[in-house]
Amino acid sequence: RAIVARLSSDLTLNTTLSGVFDYVPTTTLHPYITVHMDSWGNYSQSAQMHVSQHAASVHLWSDYDGNAQLYSLIQQLESLLATPTLSVAGGTLVNLLLRKTELSPPDATRKRHASMHYHSVIEHS
Repeated sequence: RAIVARLSSDLTLNTTLSGVFDYVPTTTLHPYITVHMDSWGNYSQSAQMHVSQHAASVHLWSDYDGNAQLYSLIQQLESLLATPTLSVAGGTLVNLLLRKTELSPPDATRKRHASMHYHSVIEHS
């Protein structure tokens, strides 16, 4: 939720996008972003400290001819998520790390897709 909130609240990013979605309505125009929680787990080492790790993927979708639009969006997202100032309900974000960015070739409908894979560590109060 913290990633969605950060991306949804950035005015510069949202002048380019149709939105940031979990579920994408069929009439949505490109470009847009979807965010998925891939995995999570409790990694607490003691009863006093509660730590969880999360893997999330940010997916960018474009119908622009060429990759320039996706490259621009990737750069914007890297900048927005580079500083660990995300607000996390019930905890403190210890680390948010971009593990990998992938750009896929256009599909049969000429849509383009990029995915950014993040890993986070949260300390719960």
